[in-house]
Amino acid sequence: MPDTLVLPVAGSTAKQVSSSGLEEMHMSEEGSVRVAGTRFKNDTDYIRHLSDASSIPSHQFMNLPIDELLLLTLYARKIVSADSGLLWLVTSFLNDRVIRGLMTKQQHPEVVVVRKDHIPGVPAYAIWHPLLVFPDKLGWIRGR
Repeated sequence: MPDTLVLPVAGSTAKQVSSSGLEEMHMSEEGSVRVAGTRFKNDTDYIRHLSDASSIPSHQFMNLPIDELLLLTLYARKIVSADSGLLWLVTSFLNDRVIRGLMTKQQHPEVVVVRKDHIPGVPAYAIWHPLLVFPDKLGWIRGR
């Protein structure tokens, strides 16, 4: 199971994490890192393109159905994600687990949003970020 789960793909290339950004994260994170995604527009294996463009070993990239990806989040210590619909699904899933008494604060992963510089049409983090049951588990980093 991954210590850090990275969800780099967003609906807009302006918001997704670049292959160089993934490489930086891979080098800075301690422990096991996995990069995961689901279907991106009409491309069922977009995550493979990120794998091909980076120096991160290909076995650390996974293209999963949403239900499998959500289950994987239960075992991550940290989730690093582009600001995307997938991030909102993940945080909703984790919030639901807490509300139903199936996850404690100690078990809840840290959620880190990769924030790019403000781009017209891309909401600013200050007003647009996932809402967690445990707000102190939410952070952000500047991405590229």
